[in-house]
Amino acid sequence: MFVPCRSRQFLRTVFLCISLLTVIFILRTSLPGASKRVKYVINEVQFNWETSTSDTTTVVEQDDEEVDAEVAEDWALDEANIPDVAFMIGTKKGGPKYIKPNCAKFPNLFTVRFSNTHWQFQETANESYYLYSAYLDMRGNNGSEITETTSSVVRVLGMSDALLMDQKNATLKMCQFWYKDRREPELTPISDLRMIWNHKWGRGHYYPYLITCQLPLYFKQVPVSVSVVSKKCESATNNLNIIHRDRVELSQRTPQKNFGVCVKALDFPHGYMLSRLVEWIETLRLLGADKLFLYEFYVDSDIKKVLDYYESKGIIDVKQTTLPGELPNHPQLRHLYIRGKKGDKRLTELIPYNDCILRNMYDYKYVAVLDTDEIIMPKDNNMNWNELIKTVNKEDIGLESIKKEAITTYCSRNYYFLDGMLSKTNTDDEIAAIPLGFHMLRHVYRSNNHTGNGYAKCFHSTEHTLGVHNHYPLFCRNKCKRHYFNLERAQMNHYRSTCVPEIKNCTQYLTDTERDTNLWKHKDILMSRVQTILEIVN
Repeated sequence: MFVPCRSRQFLRTVFLCISLLTVIFILRTSLPGASKRVKYVINEVQFNWETSTSDTTTVVEQDDEEVDAEVAEDWALDEANIPDVAFMIGTKKGGPKYIKPNCAKFPNLFTVRFSNTHWQFQETANESYYLYSAYLDMRGNNGSEITETTSSVVRVLGMSDALLMDQKNATLKMCQFWYKDRREPELTPISDLRMIWNHKWGRGHYYPYLITCQLPLYFKQVPVSVSVVSKKCESATNNLNIIHRDRVELSQRTPQKNFGVCVKALDFPHGYMLSRLVEWIETLRLLGADKLFLYEFYVDSDIKKVLDYYESKGIIDVKQTTLPGELPNHPQLRHLYIRGKKGDKRLTELIPYNDCILRNMYDYKYVAVLDTDEIIMPKDNNMNWNELIKTVNKEDIGLESIKKEAITTYCSRNYYFLDGMLSKTNTDDEIAAIPLGFHMLRHVYRSNNHTGNGYAKCFHSTEHTLGVHNHYPLFCRNKCKRHYFNLERAQMNHYRSTCVPEIKNCTQYLTDTERDTNLWKHKDILMSRVQTILEIVN
């Protein structure tokens, strides 16, 4: 009998479907193990089907709420700068909710507007904010010791698309503090909103801000998180974990270490920086750095091995970060962007610098803000930073003077050690004996003149500093007082291919040079350490 083509295709399809169903039925009834119901959620579309397990693994179906609660106990999303997940999804009984159903609702995991992993978004009438981190500051407003009666503040770091010359112009007005066992938030006005930038330095896509709210004295419990909003009853779209240290822990802590080092986000997609990075880290350790705090955009896999090794030994701390808002975060595009948009680069790197200062305000006496091609180099008989500070305080400033007015920042003037200064005509046998991988040890010719004070790098007192630029402090808890090291005491060695773009006449530094082997007093031990590290990480 003749069957039309379409009918034959239909019959073939029906036959295949019946065969497939028969095979599934046989497998389900013949294979050992029970059939389990597994749920998959892909792009918010739920797919359910039966699957068979023939091994000893037991698959247990759980209710969504039970899974959330279990996961919430284990997850603490530090990268997102939020409190623990259980707090954020509201599984903890008696936790935060609102003032009224239509007033100041708790911003939970599903209402916070996350941006690029590390940021949270808040929009106001006139501005947009990308918020990064929040810290409890118990240093006191007037240099007072940490006590139960000291009025503490919470400081929030973030960026905004608005260039605000005056806090009065900001529409961001309130802090909502959220507590573990309290339904309503505690509201306090923003007491200080400062741009960590000077508008005369140029414009950019986003500007960094330090936002401060004072905690009420009658609340002895530290809030879990903070939201910043425009109005009392506004429902926030941000909820930042408040990073803090317990007062008892601080009172019983071991003495502060001397020097931490803050480093902007690393962007090293190529491995040629490997030996330079190790040489730089080991040099800082010899000079007195107790720990380095680095932020990371993206690094080559070999450099990643080095960072992982140092981090496993407690020598460095690495924190992943991203650019805020609409700025590119694909590794290659971001690399091109920060190389091409120097203004935005300088604005955004102030966030990791200031995050690092606040993160370490209790653990280190001083924090230096340095790039990976910079070292603050003691001179004379001072072998390290600690000896340098002690000598300067005693002989140059005077201990009595310091008692009257504290030095908040010690700065070192910038001398260029440029690649072009090392040529075949000045490469002697001593330099030739140093392997090529030791960039700083080989570059011993520098400019005879230093650049202006605006290019200095500094040690910042954590007791006094509030906000920093990469070259000096912008504001302190009281008055900022800088001391520049005498040129006989210390200098900042800056190893570059050429001058920074802001210096239009680099020739003046290239033509007038002198030999400077001050770093060689650490040469033998430095070379040994670097070679050992490179062998360890292969």
